[in-house]
Amino acid sequence: MQAAPSRRLTAYQYAVQTLRADILQGRMTAGERLRQDDLAKRLEMSTTPVREALRTLISEGLVFFDAHRGAVVRGLTLDDVQEIYRLRMVLEPMMVEEAIRGITAADIARAEAFHEEMLQTQDVMRWTELNLEFHAALWASQEHSRLATWSRRYAIRLRRISRCRST
Repeated sequence: MQAAPSRRLTAYQYAVQTLRADILQGRMTAGERLRQDDLAKRLEMSTTPVREALRTLISEGLVFFDAHRGAVVRGLTLDDVQEIYRLRMVLEPMMVEEAIRGITAADIARAEAFHEEMLQTQDVMRWTELNLEFHAALWASQEHSRLATWSRRYAIRLRRISRCRST
């Protein structure tokens, strides 16, 4: 992920984006211990933004805290995958129902463009990204709702699932 050219990322934002990408792309693996000092040195920043970034990744379900080992990359289980898809099946129809009230022609055009590209790609990771963008376009008018917040949080987990499927 890259920041928009017109604005710089804070150290915290950079740490979250970098560590999230490392986990999602498999550069950090399940069970790997995440030492704040080591991460801060690698990212060339103090431990404070790293600590806050780890808290964010814990809330996203990508990392957990072990009393004896500290922050650790969370693995995915079959139960995790099934739960995510069950929740998605229940909540997405509600999200679409809410979004219909405020959807614009531009939102629909964006969704259609993502759908067309989805039909063309053979790459699982690319298809997943396009699918998530397709859904985000459909409920763009509801971006501040609790359901949209849930969707963004679970999109991170869906990216991780698709990475596991493609390897």
